[in-house]
Amino acid sequence: MLDTSLTTTQAAKHLKVDPSRIRQRLRERSLYGIEYDGEKRLPLFQFQGRKVIPGLAPVLAELPAQLSPLDVAEWFSISRS
Repeated sequence: MLDTSLTTTQAAKHLKVDPSRIRQRLRERSLYGIEYDGEKRLPLFQFQGRKVIPGLAPVLAELPAQLSPLDVAEWFSISRS
């Protein structure tokens, strides 16, 4: 999952926004990030093309904080199947 995730800067370029907007969305939990090697990584499962999948923010808000990143990724991959 980390191999195909985006850094904050890469995600900003991908969505054509400023990196500060990505950091804000991570704080708001309207984007999902994994802490890795001192930086946030954004898994690709939350993107569809160059947009965030519709309805992501309310789903993230309901996910228990103790879920591991792999559990979150698995949930999204099953839900999108």
